Amino acid sequence: MIFCAEVKAVERLILANLQSLYDSRRFEELVEYGNDLLKNPDELYREERIAVHSYLGFSYVILRRELEAKHHFLEWLKIEPEAQLDPVLVPPNIIRVFQLAKDALQKEYTSPLSSAKNRLDRWPLMKPVISRSLIYPGWGHYYAGEKTKGMIIMGSETALLMGTYLAHKHYLEAQEAYYQERDISQMTEKFRQYQNANRWQWSFVFGTLLVYAGTQYDILNNGVDFSLEGNAYRISFEPLIVSPAAGVGFSVQRK
Repeated sequence: MIFCAEVKAVERLILANLQSLYDSRRFEELVEYGNDLLKNPDELYREERIAVHSYLGFSYVILRRELEAKHHFLEWLKIEPEAQLDPVLVPPNIIRVFQLAKDALQKEYTSPLSSAKNRLDRWPLMKPVISRSLIYPGWGHYYAGEKTKGMIIMGSETALLMGTYLAHKHYLEAQEAYYQERDISQMTEKFRQYQNANRWQWSFVFGTLLVYAGTQYDILNNGVDFSLEGNAYRISFEPLIVSPAAGVGFSVQRK
């Protein structure tokens, strides 16, 4: 009995800490606290895991990190598939991401026809990710929450662009040296250097275009969930009280 009481006390403490951080709008601290708890998920009870994923989902939406929000809503729904959010009480931006997680879990978009229709319907959400990726490869991934992948792509593209610039500069110098050479015995060597510089130049150009095209393909087919977007909906910062309903999930109420 004493052990059970201690367990309940710890559970209530975790839920109280989550709610306190959320109510005081300390979302960054809540994210850090929640992720620390999830480092040892086996030590959490079902209700605690539901609470952590739910609060993290809500907080990530408010922080405009919707890819991570969807992940935690998915984890919540895996534990509690019947979970629902009241559209009257919960802000629409949170409802939207939660519904996307639910759709993904139910695999509603498996056929090519429905997938194409879904992408068309979600074009307003896809647009900012695609536009950023077109401007600079990797920016779209970074914007959608895949920050490591985005940084790698942006770093690769930047390195290739710098390489292209330096290779082109070397090409112009080799070209000028070849055109200005008057010593017949040196012309063959100068021409060889000119050809090599030209090959290096086009190799960097090809590499730069390959990364650019590959990034757009990854955006459209693999790497980024287009259903996520950070700016189409204004985030509501009205205070919310999220109260755990044991065995059911969460009820959400406005102050």
